[in-house]
Formats: sequence, structure tokens, C-alpha cells
Amino acid sequence: MKRYIFRTIFILLVLLITTIYLIGCKENIDDDNDTPDYIYYPDDSQFPLPTGAAWSDNITVAGEMFYFTTMPDEYEEAEFMSNSIYSSEINFHNVSKLPNYSVKNDIPIDAEEGYTRIQEMIVDEAGNIWVAERGEYYYFPDDIAENDPERWHSRIIVKSLIRVRELDNTGAEVSAFDVSNTFANIEFFNVTAFAIDSNGLFYIGSSKSIYVFDNNGNHLFTTDVDWVERLINTPDGAVASLGWAGSVRALFVIDVSQRGIGETINLPIGANRVFSGNDEFSFIFTGDVGIYAIDNITGNVILLLNWMDSNRIYDDLNNITLLSDERIFTTHRNRNSDSSVLAITIFSRVPHIERPDITVLTLATFNFHHDMWNAVVEFNNTSTTHRIEVKDYSGSNPGEITIGDDYWAGLMRLSTEIITGNAPDIIDVSRLPVNQYIARGLLLDLYPLIDADPDLNRTDFLPSILRNIEVDGGLYRIFPFFFIDTMVGNPSRIGSYPGWNIDEFVAVVNANRDLDFPFGMGFTKQELLFTLVLYNIDSFIDWHTGTVFFDSDEFISILEFANTLPDTFHWGDDITDVGLMRSGQQIIRGTSLTNFNEYLMYQALFGGELVFKGFPEENRNGNTIGPSTSFAITTNCSDVEGAWSFIRSFLMPEWQDDHYSMGFPTNQHAFDIRLQEAIEGSDRNPVSMGWEDFTVRWTPLTPEDVDLILALIDSLHGTVGRDQALFDIISEDAARYFNGQATARDAARVIQNRISLYVSEAS
Repeated sequence: MKRYIFRTIFILLVLLITTIYLIGCKENIDDDNDTPDYIYYPDDSQFPLPTGAAWSDNITVAGEMFYFTTMPDEYEEAEFMSNSIYSSEINFHNVSKLPNYSVKNDIPIDAEEGYTRIQEMIVDEAGNIWVAERGEYYYFPDDIAENDPERWHSRIIVKSLIRVRELDNTGAEVSAFDVSNTFANIEFFNVTAFAIDSNGLFYIGSSKSIYVFDNNGNHLFTTDVDWVERLINTPDGAVASLGWAGSVRALFVIDVSQRGIGETINLPIGANRVFSGNDEFSFIFTGDVGIYAIDNITGNVILLLNWMDSNRIYDDLNNITLLSDERIFTTHRNRNSDSSVLAITIFSRVPHIERPDITVLTLATFNFHHDMWNAVVEFNNTSTTHRIEVKDYSGSNPGEITIGDDYWAGLMRLSTEIITGNAPDIIDVSRLPVNQYIARGLLLDLYPLIDADPDLNRTDFLPSILRNIEVDGGLYRIFPFFFIDTMVGNPSRIGSYPGWNIDEFVAVVNANRDLDFPFGMGFTKQELLFTLVLYNIDSFIDWHTGTVFFDSDEFISILEFANTLPDTFHWGDDITDVGLMRSGQQIIRGTSLTNFNEYLMYQALFGGELVFKGFPEENRNGNTIGPSTSFAITTNCSDVEGAWSFIRSFLMPEWQDDHYSMGFPTNQHAFDIRLQEAIEGSDRNPVSMGWEDFTVRWTPLTPEDVDLILALIDSLHGTVGRDQALFDIISEDAARYFNGQATARDAARVIQNRISLYVSEAS
């Protein structure tokens, strides 16, 4: 079942993935104005497979050579299938098939069909090749026709094997270990990970289990993990399983003496694909910014290759090897879907040269969306006049990558730099207090740029989007996609009319006090407080006048209501969000609707009826716009026309249609395409949608559904932006009330004084 993870209000409060933008090569550079001495230039090689080979796998680098396996181009018709192994120099010279590799002795006499495939391959330090083979040989009963759909399931297996073989560089067998008996009682067993430690023990991973064998092929023990994704050698010669420890990547070291998992090595936040290192680096990993390495001696994280500098982004690398000549050998999924070539990219280190005819513009962001990284690379590859340099502030210091938890420090630093006049050219203001910047005159009005654009005008955008983000007739930010931030539920439980104020929201909750989780497991005292303040911030702060109203009865009542909630989240296998909604124990769901299909899912979850109440807001208009990446041009910008040439590319209907999964398009033409597909059907719509144990089949939107959604979008009111410093003040002093150290009115008075000072200093 396809799992959908829905963007809720808590994305504004808890962000899980952090990567820090680094500049430089093999060293950390703290000076934001420094440029690297070297960059890595990519050579995208479409290495043709040898004649007769259909597709390749198991690319493994050893010294100045790499090895790969192939299947013959007639493998679909062959009765008995097996791999071939090839070797090649790194520069693709002297490609040759290993002449002595064979599996023909596997075939039983009474088998009609079968295969022996190399599922994993590695090369040890001595240069010997180790392969993990999976084999199965079988025949079919005479009464089963060849076109019978159940033919495969009716096969009678004559022989099944799992075998590890050590080969020399000609493919001749040095040693072999048949370990089939270890897996005899496991149905559908496949080798998905394979490793050898410094003592010659070998490890086979499959599903959630890791099997350890001695150097004679005897099974020593089995240990379990959440999932065997990859087995990686550690610098001290052990083997570790790559997985997750909470929200960060981690390596779980296999302790042979204890016959189980020993040490856990937490990797930096933002690490994605992880690989073994070399004598200089313990591990290599990819992140949004590029390819990183961890220094063996210091433990420092170093950015080896910056995607922006290299004009490439690969999120699907399945091999990274550091070559002795400082090149980086990588393999990835073939983007051209051509199985006749190997997708290999080798990055060579070349001196960084500043081009005098290129204007460099800085884009500041906080957790840039991956598709946006790709768009920046595409822009830099095609523009002959401008280059965008991205500076991601997702951490304490944009210039270093850390394993720390101070996630919001970078956001506060960015906001401080903007306010103090050290603003970049372009800002992604998605999570920033944009109204504060507008009031201080730090952002440019984009309407003149749209009006002068040869291909765009104001009528190309959804009217409700422009209307709701205008400030005093000016447009100071724009975004390609948006979400509908709202609270949803069954109208019979929470009222049939959209919108409610805080008193009405509290009344509904109080009327359902028999429910343990009326709005789910995720709301705590602090979360509810932040949510209600976030969506009513204009009631508490007037940035134009610098007036603050946190000592009002309205805010005090919010504090008192929040105090009726638990202090911590409730997580447990016995209770799920879906289970609560389907049983009626949860009557309100805070969410961000990202597409038409999610409307259908929530409608089914709440019993066929749905109302978009929105978040509680004094004017009863709490259905708001949740922008995706939201661009603003600062008054500091060195080249406004160049900045607009970059931003406008995201606003064109073609780009938004190509990236339809990112949310509702703001371009009217792209929006109409998605709406029509929701009404008539499209291969871009899912067959079904699901969450936890709930699944609903996709159905076309009815005219009533369309009217409801369009009316909702037309009624959207404003956006919200998080000011972390402000929320820190509220959190600290509200905690004193929640802990019984102050009354609600005393806490509100302290919050009023502190935020008044903060607003005065920031105005």
C-alpha cells in the first residue's frame, strides 16, 4: 500500500531533515565570500555494454579497475539463465569478460528452466572477487499451459541454492560456500546486501535479518534490524548495517563477539545514501548540497563535491568510490532508461575559475526542496549571463555541517542578516516572517516585473493567490505551488459551515470531552498554543505600528485552554491517527491539502462528508495558503532583472505541470490541467490512496466536489510565517504557567513586555 505522509501544521514546528550548505573542497570555509580553489567537473559517460549483454548490475570498483555483471540479451527466452562478469579499466579501456566464471554445473538433470544470478558482488583487498549467487531450477506440471496466469506459482522446484564464491581476476573459483541450508525454510529469499570483514567473515543481508558466516562458510549467528538497506565496512574492519536512528541516518555495527548489534554510529542530519570510505575518510555520503566525507582522524564532515559547482545533482547514486587520483567514480540509475549502457559519472577535480561575464546571485533558503535544487542546476547550465549560488541556512552556521540539534539557529541567523541589511539577492521566505520584512521595506514589489514580462501577466495566476499575498497593493513574494492549510472533519461533529473563531473551536472541543484525542495524538500544550498564535498573529502584533496585544483576554484564554492538553505527544502502536478518525474518536484533523486526490481520501476517512473549518481565527477565515518555496527579491539585489529571470522559470505553466506533485499550481493554466485530470482521470492519478491501514480507490471528482474545492481556494485568506525568536519567547514564559510557576495572566504580562521590546527593536 502506498503510504502518504501528509504535511500538517507541525511541519512548521518540527522539521526533520537538515543539510548545511558548504563552500570549498576538502576543507571547511567559514568566510561566506570565499570561493573554492577546486571544483569537480563531471564526465557523464554512457559506457556501452559488450555485445550480447542486455543489462548490467553490481558495478564494483577495485583500484584502477571496475567490475560489473551482465545478463545475456536473450535471457527472457533462455531456459537457463546466468550472469557474466566483465572487468574494465576506470577509463573504459581493455573491457573483457572473465573467461573462467561459470555456473553450468548447477543445472539438475530433471529441471526444465532455471537461473543462477549474482545478486551481490564485492572485491576484497587482495583483489579477489566475491559473489553471492541465488539459484533456482524447476519444471512445470504437464497440465499447466504456457499462457496460464498461475503457471509460475505451480512450478515444482528441483533445486534452490544460495552460494558465496571467491574468484580470482579471471573468474576462476578460489573457494565456494554453499549456505543454502541456512535459508532453506525462508520463502522468497534474496540476497540484498553482502560484505566481508577484516577477519574474513562474510555477511549476507536480506529483509530485516543479517546472517554472519565464518571463513569456512559455517553459519555463526543471525541478527535483526529494522531493515537491511546496505552493509558497509567501518574503518576498523567491522561491518555495519545502514538504517535510521529516529530522524537521522545511522550505522549499526555488528558485534561478532556479542553475536548482535553493538555500537550505533549516528551520521550527520541530512545524510542520504552512505558508502564505505578509504584510508582518509571513514564514510562517504550524499546530501542535498553534494557529496560529503567524514575525516578518519578528526571526525569532521567535509564537502567534497558541491552539486551547484558541478552543475549536476544525483539523488540516486548507488556507488561512490574515491579514486587514487582524486577523481570520484559514481554510478546511478540510467536516466535515459537505456539498458544497453552503464550510467557512470566520473568527477575530476579542476581549478575553480571565476567567469567575469557571469553575474552571480545569492539565493538564501531554509531546507530547499529537492526539485528546486535541480531547477537551480538547470538554470545554471542554460544561462549564459547569470549563476545562482544557494546558501542553505538549515543549521547553526551556513559554512559548517553539524550533528547538533540547534535546528532553528540558522533560521534566526538568516532573519537577523536580512533585518540588519546583509540580505542576499533572492530569499526563499517560505518559513520567514515576511510581513516584518515588507513593513521594513526590505523586499521589492514584483508586480512591475510581472507586468513587464513578455510571457507572463497577472491573469496567468489564480486570482485568490495574488489577492491574498498582496500587501497594500504590492506583491512582495511569489511561489509556484501552494497547499491549503486547514482543519477538516465531519460536519455533523464540528459544524457544517467553514470557519470558526477560538471560542467556537473551544466549545466544540469541550462538547466532546468524552473523546481522548478529539484532534489527534499530536497536539500538546505547546503545539496547540503555537498553532492558535500562528493563525491569529495579526491579532497580537501590528508590525506597522509596533503595537503588541499579548496581555489581552483573548491570549490569556488561549493559554488556559492549551493547559488542558497533555504535556507530551502520545505515540503507541495501539492507537493510530487513521484508527482514531475512522472510529470517530478524532473529530478534527489539522492538515495541509496538497492535491485534489487528498480531498477524496479525507472525505472517505470522515465517513463520506467533509467540511474545511480552517484553523480557529477571530474573523472565522482560517483556511490559509501554505506556500511552497516562496521567492522574494531584496532591495539589496545586485541585478533585479537577473533575479527575475530565475524566479519566472518556476512560474511558467510547463514547469509547474512537470512538477505537479509539489502542490496546487499557482499558474492558472497548470492548475486547470490538474483539475481536468481530477475530473476526467489521468495516468498521473493514483489507482488508490492510503495511509497506515486505510486505502481508498481513486474516483473522479463530482461537480459538487469541484464546486466545494474551488470555493475553498477562492476563499483562502493570507499565509502564515514563523518567527522563531518570537515563538521562543512565548514558549519560555508559557512553560512557567504550564508548570504551575505563574498564573496565566502573569505569564501573559511577561510575554507582552518581552515581545514589545522585541518588536520595538525589530521595527
